[in-house]
Amino acid sequence: VCVPKPQTWCWSDFDCQAGEYCAFDQGWGGGADPAFAPCTCDADGDGKDDADCTCAAPVAPAGVCTVNPNPTQCNSDADCGPGATCACLSDPNCPMCDVCFFQCVPTAPVGCTTDGECGSDQVCQIDICPPCWYGAECPPCSGTCVDVQQPDYECTTDGDCKDGSFCQLEVCASCVCEEGFDCDCQPQCWGTCQPQEPPPTGCLSDSECADGEWCAPTPCPAIACAEDGWCPPCYGQCIPKEEPTTCFSDSDCGKGQVCQMNAQDPACWDGWCFAPPAGQCVPAPEPTECVVSGCSGEICAGEAMASICIYSPWYQCLQLTKCGVQADGNCGWTPTPEFQACLESYGAKPLPMP
Repeated sequence: VCVPKPQTWCWSDFDCQAGEYCAFDQGWGGGADPAFAPCTCDADGDGKDDADCTCAAPVAPAGVCTVNPNPTQCNSDADCGPGATCACLSDPNCPMCDVCFFQCVPTAPVGCTTDGECGSDQVCQIDICPPCWYGAECPPCSGTCVDVQQPDYECTTDGDCKDGSFCQLEVCASCVCEEGFDCDCQPQCWGTCQPQEPPPTGCLSDSECADGEWCAPTPCPAIACAEDGWCPPCYGQCIPKEEPTTCFSDSDCGKGQVCQMNAQDPACWDGWCFAPPAGQCVPAPEPTECVVSGCSGEICAGEAMASICIYSPWYQCLQLTKCGVQADGNCGWTPTPEFQACLESYGAKPLPMP
């Protein structure tokens, strides 16, 4: 005679067999185990517990192991419903230290397989990939169409804003190209339209500034970088270069300045000479006559100047020119053709022609 399968009491799904779950709505509530007879500690009804009454200790609520109509975990295909198979959701050859839990997955695509099967403002969110065995053609993965979650921002480019305003980017999302696909991924950024225009001298490097200017960094707005580390550029501002105050030669000073050394001669000791202390850049005096000075006679200036005693081969070219007042009113070497050619032969930069 066929009789119903006896109920199995459970306190969690782990107490049941594969394909079953612990249904608490079919079990019994908290209190004594149902195997015990009902117990009362107030037999005489006086509202007080009897001294000789012993009750079974209460236990936690229990459920009944029930067959799951839509199972997820499984041990074999028999544990799954029609149209599903028991498979490992990760790589069949799990990496070391990984554990593959078998679950029931559909044998045929459900919902969508590509974004093209969804609406214009939707994408296909892949949820399930059917099992694929080594050497066999893999069925497509499937998912559900979900709405694209666009950030609540006004613009992505300056063209999205009205005249006189620009798009200040505030958040960016990285673009990931799946392995095996050839795609042109560019990070997508969103921002808000700001009424003021960006600085007209915005720059990223000194090369973008005019002569005598450098690209000074400015505080950047709080822009969230993409997950892959990409950040939108932060523009600086071109500002005039500050004229140097300390120097070792006239070339270290600005236009119309000369290097006034604090010590006229380098310090020497036991055959070793050390560079003199740094001088100060001061306005160049109006030359009345030009004087040749320096350790190797390489300086032509309105007064005697000191220099670092390091000889350069191009100093030999100085015999092909003269020291005098040039067209700009300052002392300098006259750029004769012979002198210019000699400088080039030694790899030195020729002097500008007047």
